[in-house]
Amino acid sequence: MAPDAGRGPDAGWADGGAGEPDAGGDGDAGVAGGADAGAAAPGLHFWVQPRPHDPASPEVEVVRARYGDPLRVEVTGLAPGDSYDVITALNGLLSSARFVADEDGTVDLRDDAPVQGDWDEASGEAFIATARGNLGPTFDLTVRVTVQDLAGDVVVNGDQARASIDEGIVIEDVDQGVVKGTMTLPPGDGPFPAVLCFGGSEGGRSGGEWSAYYLATLGYAALGVAYFGEPGLPANLVDVPLENLEAGLAHLAADPRVDPDRIAVMGGSRGGELALLLGAHFPQVRAVVADVPSGYVIGGLVPGTAAWTYQGMPFVEFPFPDDAMLTVFYDDDGLAHYAGTPAYLEVLDTADPAALEAATIDIENVNGPVLIRAGEDDQLWPSCVLGEAAWDRLVETDHVSAYDDVYACYPAAGHFLSTPGWPTVGHDALWRPDWNAYMEMGGTVLGNAHADRAGDTALRGFLEAALAP
Repeated sequence: MAPDAGRGPDAGWADGGAGEPDAGGDGDAGVAGGADAGAAAPGLHFWVQPRPHDPASPEVEVVRARYGDPLRVEVTGLAPGDSYDVITALNGLLSSARFVADEDGTVDLRDDAPVQGDWDEASGEAFIATARGNLGPTFDLTVRVTVQDLAGDVVVNGDQARASIDEGIVIEDVDQGVVKGTMTLPPGDGPFPAVLCFGGSEGGRSGGEWSAYYLATLGYAALGVAYFGEPGLPANLVDVPLENLEAGLAHLAADPRVDPDRIAVMGGSRGGELALLLGAHFPQVRAVVADVPSGYVIGGLVPGTAAWTYQGMPFVEFPFPDDAMLTVFYDDDGLAHYAGTPAYLEVLDTADPAALEAATIDIENVNGPVLIRAGEDDQLWPSCVLGEAAWDRLVETDHVSAYDDVYACYPAAGHFLSTPGWPTVGHDALWRPDWNAYMEMGGTVLGNAHADRAGDTALRGFLEAALAP
């Protein structure tokens, strides 16, 4: 059964509709174990919060969930005061920790800190963040939890499936002129609120496409597009016309399954900068989500070029000198690690304030609310500082009071903010084979994971309010 289009985002996941199979009527879904069902039998429970942005929304116990929904693992029926090893696998990627059962014989991974293991704090999803290895491209995840006593005997185990794409989602390839990407729609007839989404300096359609998949699971139509790096588009992030993205907005608005009065834009990194520019220039944009962005216009990826144009003209750019150098350090293996943040901070400290003002995006022109999410330990560029250029302008022009804009700078988080539900090991640095070196992203394993979760909760609440009928 497809959820009713009139019920809004997340319909069907919290109340036993489409996307929540096996929820059952006895409250026992997701419980695994080989013992009898008596009160003392060990049990394994997978609790999910389908609407984390709604404090009144209850958790549900299910054996299948969206991969981005908050997960709490609870083990019951243990011997009070005894120690147990909780071994978890995410598609085979392992993490583990040792816990002491409380006086009720319970271990709750969200509320209880382990005494030793791969993580050291009470955190419902630390076992996912600390899973070691490479998942590779996949749409389906399985969390397997095994609880052992100190003799190595299995006490209880069980699985939860975590789907990236719900069965009812419609996926369509789009290749119309300069609009090249992937359209996704939730089940139902619509018209749905919609998001035009795109990635960053990696180019191509992959970043926008993945965001579109995720947004469709939340109840939004989404068009993930490329703005360079595809046939018929600029080959690099050089002289990209904003009009190309305006064509993407028009493509969404012309689709009868989309509500043309409820369209947002969403991008990360250079795409976050682009999202701010689109909101500032096109009044049909009713909300802006900018992740780890710059509130200043930055130059093209080729030195001496412009990244963006509008009506055939480039923008005034951030005064980044051509001879600015990345900071480099070497790890114990002799591999180079490069960081861009120190150079940006030096420019911000020494540049003419008038030059910075001229390069600041006119974000106060956005015809709706703005959400900015950034990482305090971002080492690629200082996204909290660069994002504050946009935020300060929103505050000074009373846009914040008019539209309830949101700014979040997440501590111990780097540049690689993402959707939650994936390991964050390795998110602090990106291997560049063309450089034979690492590009520093910043953040810690759990800091990035906490930012992913907090950012996702903020995103859900923001879009639901901003794109309400």
